[in-house]
Amino acid sequence: MDDIAEDRELKALTVRKDIFNDAFHQDTIRASKDFIKLYDHSVSSTLQYAEVEAESFLSLIQNLKDFDVGFTEDAVFIDVGCGPGKTLVVMAIMNVFQRAIGVDINPNMIKLANEVVKKYNRSWRSPVDVTEMELKTGDGTFYDWSFAHLVYIQATCFSEEMMQRITDMADRMKPGSILIMVNNRLLRETTFDLVGIVPVEYSFGKATAFIYKKQLAGAYEDSTAAHSKLQEVLRRTFPI
Repeated sequence: MDDIAEDRELKALTVRKDIFNDAFHQDTIRASKDFIKLYDHSVSSTLQYAEVEAESFLSLIQNLKDFDVGFTEDAVFIDVGCGPGKTLVVMAIMNVFQRAIGVDINPNMIKLANEVVKKYNRSWRSPVDVTEMELKTGDGTFYDWSFAHLVYIQATCFSEEMMQRITDMADRMKPGSILIMVNNRLLRETTFDLVGIVPVEYSFGKATAFIYKKQLAGAYEDSTAAHSKLQEVLRRTFPI
């Protein structure tokens, strides 16, 4: 490993310890509870807050290559329900995506995420880093993320209506783009290949990530072929 690679590995390790594990954990829990208490009349009462473990998420993204997934220099990552912005900082550490966008319905969470991003940019960003982190307040199930090359959604407590909006938006994604759904699956999978099912660690424990790859136009499979491919994926990926 050369000096540059070693420096980036050290930087990644330090950032994980100094920003992720120490980043607003109690504040995020409080911000989530305050938001649900204040806005319970206007948002789904099923929504619950949970943080992805940064190292587990980093491993998930690094191992996408095992499923024949790659990204171009202008690639865009979007986290629907980004919380305090941990996934965005992972993307900044990896320095693969041109843009990393986080969307969250909770304005208090976006405020905390902005603090995380500022801390990273102030303390760890280097001149060779290309990833620009952006944050947006709003319901990510209404946000147009169909232009992104990789979309990550923790959908454990999403209602059927929310999942319908997610599924409709997913159908508009570009061929070859990747959608990772956690603890939930698309209501309609005819335009996607399910290429992997892997575990990912959250604050509540182990979750299951379903990795979808958008098919080329006109390459959609019938239900029998799709079922056979699902069985193949189940055999060669991690057990749930």
